[in-house]
Amino acid sequence: MRKYPVLNRQNVRGLSSMLQIHGKPNFRVVIMTSLPTKKCFRYPDAYLIGGGDYNVAGVDINAERVTNTLKKMKLTLSAQVFLINEEGQRILGNEKKWQPLTKAQLSRLYGTEGIIRDPENGRRIYYSRMLYPEWTVLMVADHSIMNQILLEESIMPAVTLLTAIGLLLVAWWRSLQNLHLFYLKLASTLNSDTAHPMDVDKLLETELVKNQVTLRDIEQQSRTDSLTGLLNRQAFNDDIDRLIGQNTDRLTLALIDLDNFKTINDTFGHQTGDEVLKAFASAARAGLDEAVARLYRYGGEEFAVIYTHISPEQAKDMLDAVRLAFSTRKWREGMKHVSFSAGMKTRIDESVQELIAGADTYLYRAKRCGKNKIVDNPQTGDVR
Repeated sequence: MRKYPVLNRQNVRGLSSMLQIHGKPNFRVVIMTSLPTKKCFRYPDAYLIGGGDYNVAGVDINAERVTNTLKKMKLTLSAQVFLINEEGQRILGNEKKWQPLTKAQLSRLYGTEGIIRDPENGRRIYYSRMLYPEWTVLMVADHSIMNQILLEESIMPAVTLLTAIGLLLVAWWRSLQNLHLFYLKLASTLNSDTAHPMDVDKLLETELVKNQVTLRDIEQQSRTDSLTGLLNRQAFNDDIDRLIGQNTDRLTLALIDLDNFKTINDTFGHQTGDEVLKAFASAARAGLDEAVARLYRYGGEEFAVIYTHISPEQAKDMLDAVRLAFSTRKWREGMKHVSFSAGMKTRIDESVQELIAGADTYLYRAKRCGKNKIVDNPQTGDVR
């Protein structure tokens, strides 16, 4: 923090020339206020001029860095990204694509982030607000793009559901066929002149065993993800409900999301995306101890791990070893490393919904902290 001599209202304009020390890539925000400046700006890189009835603050903004950040944001969604001030004036972004917000829309920019729907212009506006200065980042996407994303994201769950229904129908049909053959055998045995009660008992026992095996196969198929071979979302729901109902000792939940997976699909194709999913499943199986950790495909590029009977530190160390191994794996030519982010939550007395929401919150924080990280729930906010 640098302090300068006191300025009066007449020579405030000279502040800009006094602060030209960082070069051309920067531009400056200069504010004059009758309030004490130290109450307005708390960042150490703010330039303060205080004293008298008025105080002046100047904050240097690196335009090149901010612009690069906005460009990176476009990779996650085909949209236009803008930076506006609190009056709604555009600071950064494509001028030709810019449609100013109405007063009604500006009034709806409350909280730290949210969505504004603009059906008249066929767009959705996602926003995230800054504190110092009070600017807002806007990501403007057409409804048609959002509908296309929704369609693409719905295909895999729909295919999975239809596949599961198909497997159940096949299993049901096979059960009917087996039952029909059983009745034919039973009728043939009973009508035989040489039939013996022991023959009937043996036939019943054999068929009961066969049916039990068939039922176990059906149950296993309904709980298994067809692509990765992992336990699926239904198995996760059943297991987490059962473990919390039993008040299982030292229960920790990890939610995992592969970083930039949509970019992989869009760049290299869905077949490569499937190979990445299977590769992660294989790496996680190899790195997790099945005695204390169960791995699930939670949906799409999301996975879950339920740890039992070990400490949160042990659970995190185990998952961090998987993260390091997976992020350094070599892939096909032209494809850089693939990583994942994770949020971990250890249960104290939370419900199922609260535990999942807690882990999801830490997963979101891991994404915000730069990805390829694991965030857990100690008060220290440990990040790896």
